[in-house]
Parts: sequence; structure tokens; C-alpha cells
Amino acid sequence: MTRRPTAATLRSWAAACAGGLLLYASFPPVGWWFLAALGPALLILAVRGRRPRSAFASGGIFGIAFLAPLIVWLANLGLVPWLALTAVQALVFALVAMPLPRLIALPGWPMYTAAWWVALEAVRGRVPLGGFPWGRLAFGQADAPHAAWVAIGGGPALSFAVAFLGSLLVYGLTAWRNGHRQPARPYASARSP
Repeated sequence: MTRRPTAATLRSWAAACAGGLLLYASFPPVGWWFLAALGPALLILAVRGRRPRSAFASGGIFGIAFLAPLIVWLANLGLVPWLALTAVQALVFALVAMPLPRLIALPGWPMYTAAWWVALEAVRGRVPLGGFPWGRLAFGQADAPHAAWVAIGGGPALSFAVAFLGSLLVYGLTAWRNGHRQPARPYASARSP
């Protein structure tokens, strides 16, 4: 007997799908670079408080929603190469998303999740068979005013900055939603008052 997904699971999947599609829209031909931070933000919301298995599913859905339209040009070589590359890269997203809920539970998690995103891009750029670095956050930021971060630390620095912004958006939203009157301190110790 198969269990039906709960409402929370469906919301998680919807957030992951929306995040992947919004991240796709930050790349050409749409080119709305300002949407890029919403991709990681919605993935964080999708996996926040979830178990690793659920994070795996959300990461895979995010990867499919992001990469399938991003690399649709590959369908010119045939449907199988496009679907195969999308599936393999979505699997990478799924596997790497599994520890994300634990990272979000740590003090200072916006910094960790931004570093996690850079590590995800490094893994995707190398695995499997030499990797497929297409779709790094930095690649969609050519027209952004903050694109100068590339001069400081290359593409990884710009990807970190965009992912960090997405993490801070989630942090601010969840702190506000939880009723904090004072600004939240994402880098405070877990034991501080």
C-alpha cells in the first residue's frame, strides 16, 4: 500500500519546483537575473525541517525544474540525451540536498548554506564523467549590478553572494514569521540569550 503525500510534502515539492523554475528564469533567454536568489531560497524552504529522504525528493524536483528547461537545447541531439543529462544532474541535486536540513538547523546557517551551494556547483562541475557545470548561479548574473564579485573570487564568489542573499531572505522571512520583534541574529551562538 502506497502512502499519499502529506500536505506539507506537497508544499515542499511545490516550493522546490517553483525555486527551480525561478532559477531557470534568471538565465538567458529570459535573463531576469534578480530572480536567481529565489532559487536557493525556495530550495531551503522546501527542505527546512524535513528528513533526508524528503530533502532528496525536493532536491530532485528542484534539479528537474531548473535543468530541464535550461538545457532543452540538448533535445536537438535527441530526446534521450536531454532526458538522461537532466536526470543525472537532478540526481546530483537530490543527493547533495540530503544534508541540507541539518545545515539549516545550525547557528549561522545562511553562511553554511551559501557555502553548500558553492560546493554543490563544484560537485556538479566534476561528477559524473567530468561534470556538467552549466547553470552555476554566477553564469546568470552577467547583467547584475553585483557581478563585480567575480573580480574578487571568480564565479564561486558570485555564486556564494547570490546563494547567501537567498539564505538571508529565508532567514528574515522565517524570523519575521516566527514573531521576532528584534532583528534576528543568524550568527549568534545557540546558547546565547
